[in-house]
Amino acid sequence: RTTRPEPDFLTIHQELQRKGVTLQLLWDEYRTTNGGPSYSYPQFCARYRTWRQTLSRSLRQVHQALAPLSLEVCRAAADAALQARTGAEVRAIVQRLVRS
Repeated sequence: RTTRPEPDFLTIHQELQRKGVTLQLLWDEYRTTNGGPSYSYPQFCARYRTWRQTLSRSLRQVHQALAPLSLEVCRAAADAALQARTGAEVRAIVQRLVRS
């Protein structure tokens, strides 16, 4: 029985985030760099889907540091907190700012 090298699915997953990159392109690259026996395209896709299901399903959001909108919200929240007298008033003001 011939063993096929396992593709680097983490790199494949990261590459798929780039514009214009498809699983078909990555499979073709896998075949050409491997040089020996490799998985067929349907096997490659099935193995990638299986690997992807092992990832955490939590939502990951990437935020830019010091984005202009977040600075305005923070400044307004800080001003409101300084003027407020109780924690309940601060929470109400921050909630209003977040909703707007």
